[in-house]
Amino acid sequence: MRIITIVNPKILDGPYTILSQDYTSGATLYVEDSSGFADNDLIIVGSSGDEKVESTDLTSAPPNTTSLAITSLAFPHDADEPIQRVLFDKFDIQYKTTSTGSWNDLVLAQSFDWAKDKTDYVHSAGESTFYYRSRYYNSATATYSDYSDTVVGTGYTRLQVGALITRTRKKAMDENKEHASDKDIIGSFNTVNDIVRGLNRKWWFLKTESDITTVANTGEYSLPTDFDRGYRLKFHYHSTSENVEYYLKYQSNIEFQYNNQDQESTSDDNISTYTIDPVSLKIKVSPIPLTAGNTLTVIYFKTLDDVDTFGDTVPVPLADLYVHYAAAEIWETKDSEKKAAYHKTEFKNMLEILDQMRMKNLEPKQMMAFKGRNASSRWYGASRGSTDEERERYY
Repeated sequence: MRIITIVNPKILDGPYTILSQDYTSGATLYVEDSSGFADNDLIIVGSSGDEKVESTDLTSAPPNTTSLAITSLAFPHDADEPIQRVLFDKFDIQYKTTSTGSWNDLVLAQSFDWAKDKTDYVHSAGESTFYYRSRYYNSATATYSDYSDTVVGTGYTRLQVGALITRTRKKAMDENKEHASDKDIIGSFNTVNDIVRGLNRKWWFLKTESDITTVANTGEYSLPTDFDRGYRLKFHYHSTSENVEYYLKYQSNIEFQYNNQDQESTSDDNISTYTIDPVSLKIKVSPIPLTAGNTLTVIYFKTLDDVDTFGDTVPVPLADLYVHYAAAEIWETKDSEKKAAYHKTEFKNMLEILDQMRMKNLEPKQMMAFKGRNASSRWYGASRGSTDEERERYY
């Protein structure tokens, strides 16, 4: 059995009105002011937390300034109860049994439980290995939102935004969303990303690699779209008689241009050096590859991206870094400087731990001696020319 929790749609800031008299039955609500409401609007009648709060739709434009034409409600409502607008009143849930399987409809056009901030749906046959997604539905206009992020049946992982928001609310004692919205907390998480980005742009958890296939007689190649800082460039040459892989030597842009002034030089697969052009933001290699189909592997630090949705995973693998920062901001809105200061201190401690983790993940020192030209050739690529040719080039 799995319990799927759907966050209820946000109640819009406006328009807003209240009942001017009790509602018992029928298709008319008498209100203080119907300004701003329109045909097909979805409205919530009642206060959050009241077990009788429910939604309905306007069946026509307001006939006057003191009434609304609606689909009848299920419960009676007292005068002075609020009426607010929402964009969606129902939801769909789909599931699949494997990550590559097809989606199956679990429930369609299910009503929200407006007495709470979230609506739970029980999938009695659900398994922890199942995958789920949901979307909102507007029954008045028959329109849908986009599907949510896919969540595995075990729930959000500890580094996913949904799990971090839950932990933050518990730390800040704001589980009823009285002092911070989910959007506010996600904004705090992205501020943490900005702080981490400002401290260092070469974190171990951002290191990745991407392959580029060489093109004959082409010496410039586009960087990966998420490239932020370079680390190394590796070249893999393979043919019917050879299969060799080695790192290229980096040169500054000025040094690279100076060493490659000859615009009439012939192409050669003995690539040895590279640079990154600061204007075109492309990798330049030398010599220019003669044949196509070989591989340049860019090893780099990717950009530290922001998070937007509950299913996103924060890039920094230290959950408390996000939780303490966001909790401190919530406590400040609650005018509790002592508790805010505690979480700020814990946030600084997490930054120190993060830096210690970075130091531990640095490359260990190489326990080897440099052996002159022979060592350079092994590291940066041995020439595939003849012995006589090598002597001629060297002396």
